[in-house]
Amino acid sequence: DACAIDNTATVIQADGSTTADQKAALLLAAQLEAQAEMKKAGKPWEIGKAFDHGAPIGPLVPIGERGVLIEGAITLSVNGTVKQSGNLAQLIWPLAEMISELSKAWALEAGDLIFTGTPAGVGPVQRGDQVDASFEGLPSLSLRVV
Repeated sequence: DACAIDNTATVIQADGSTTADQKAALLLAAQLEAQAEMKKAGKPWEIGKAFDHGAPIGPLVPIGERGVLIEGAITLSVNGTVKQSGNLAQLIWPLAEMISELSKAWALEAGDLIFTGTPAGVGPVQRGDQVDASFEGLPSLSLRVV
């Protein structure tokens, strides 16, 4: 899952409160990567984590509409088989605290995405695979690997 900044935000408080003009939105995202292939080829790992179409995202849902998320089921299926299943409450850092700490280190700008982590079960996908991700209370995300 991920969080997006939809307006300039300097600091967001750990309780999720924001000042005027500081807004965050929630969305479901899938981060695809080819890090292992880059390691084998002796190329920079970043190429395997940041490539065109490597992070499909769902629609933004403003936190003001949904509220700060503390828990909720997260599921990812490949070809109809559940590969990852967990709960937002299992994150090491609560979402609001994560945004707050990151916003103290970097100026979060409109369009920034914060990828927050993933449940256990990360694994490969192949060309043609159907990937479906869901997070309780957010629109789902479906994609086919091409």
